[in-house]
Amino acid sequence: MYHTYLTLIIPAVISFFITVIATLFVIRYMREAGVTVTDHNKSRKVELPGGGGIAVAFGFTIGLLAYAFGSSFNLYYSVASLVELFAVISSVLLITLVGFLDELVLKGNLVLTKDRKDTSKGLKQWQRPLLTIIGAVPLVAINAGVSTVDVPFLGMVPFGIFYPLIIIPIALIFVSNAFNLVGGFDGIAGGSAAILSFAMLLYSLLFGHIWARCSQECCLQQQSHS
Repeated sequence: MYHTYLTLIIPAVISFFITVIATLFVIRYMREAGVTVTDHNKSRKVELPGGGGIAVAFGFTIGLLAYAFGSSFNLYYSVASLVELFAVISSVLLITLVGFLDELVLKGNLVLTKDRKDTSKGLKQWQRPLLTIIGAVPLVAINAGVSTVDVPFLGMVPFGIFYPLIIIPIALIFVSNAFNLVGGFDGIAGGSAAILSFAMLLYSLLFGHIWARCSQECCLQQQSHS
């Protein structure tokens, strides 16, 4: 068996290269399909393809499946339950589906203003959080996480059944939608995502939780489709 760190490194490397390749394919496909928006923040207006979250989700899923393959055949040490992994995959794919639906609605509502600037609206503000709840269903189904939480100034607080039924859906809604706030201009969200990913990676390595990675991935899905 390989060392525990290789357990994480090998799927991560596979996920990285798959994501890069998938991103190039998605960019070309979305441009040909006309799923683009005009970048009005630049003097030279360019058409930016949407649906980037599909490539991220695909690479993420392949990486986790590579881990599941190695774990099932005892190629390296297992550091997470396969049930939890597939719940995370299901959650991320559902969030991706919501984001892609937003892209389709956005394209369908494309209009041309008097100053020849195209404007479009995706899902309504209340629809995004509501549909995001769907992504919490797999995590709720397996009672993900630990119901006893260390709350500052209060100590250890047992939430019991309220943790999977209430805390997890609310947390997923907030972390996935709040991340859009940092993406006002191109590049800002990417830098923030890199910092967030690194912090979540350290947390996962130190404490052995994959839920930090799940939260970060859900953030990326919402941002990639916004």
